[in-house]
Amino acid sequence: MATTYTNIQAALNYHLSQMNDLPTVVQWENTTQTPPDDELYLRTFFLPAASDYPFIGADGQTYEHGIFQVDVLALKGSGWGNAYATVDDLVAYFYKDKTITYGTDYLIMNGVEITIQGDQVTMGGSGNVVIYIEKSYSMRGSIEDDRYKVPVNINYFGYF
Repeated sequence: MATTYTNIQAALNYHLSQMNDLPTVVQWENTTQTPPDDELYLRTFFLPAASDYPFIGADGQTYEHGIFQVDVLALKGSGWGNAYATVDDLVAYFYKDKTITYGTDYLIMNGVEITIQGDQVTMGGSGNVVIYIEKSYSMRGSIEDDRYKVPVNINYFGYF
C-alpha cells in the first residue's frame, strides 16, 4: 500500500487531536504553527522503522512499526510538574494494546489529497488502517532553548 505512512501518521495525529485537555497548541510535524510564548505546547514527529515482511506470498501483509514521538515543551524554569502531568496524560491516552482505527474521521492536514469513495473519506489513499499501540513511555527531560522538553515515545505497529 503506497499510502501506508500517510495513513498511519494521519491516524496517530487524529487520535492525538481528540485527547481531552489537549494543550492549546500542537505543532504538527513540518507545519509553521508558532509556539506560544507563555504556555506548554506539544510537538509531534513520525518515526517509522523499516518494514518487515513476515508472511510468504504475493498477498502477504507488511508489518509496519515505529515511534510516534510527542514532545511536551514547558517553559524553562517552571518546574517539572506541569510537563509531567501532560506526559502522564499522553501515556494514559496511548495505552498498551490500544487499537486506533482510521477510516471515517480524519485530521485534515495541509498538502494531503482527500479522496471520497462512497461514505469512505481517506487522506492520501484508500481503505481502513488499524494501528496497535505497543507501549508508551517518557524519555529524559532536557533543556531546549527557552523550554523544558520531555519526549513521549509511542511505539505502534500494524499489518497492511
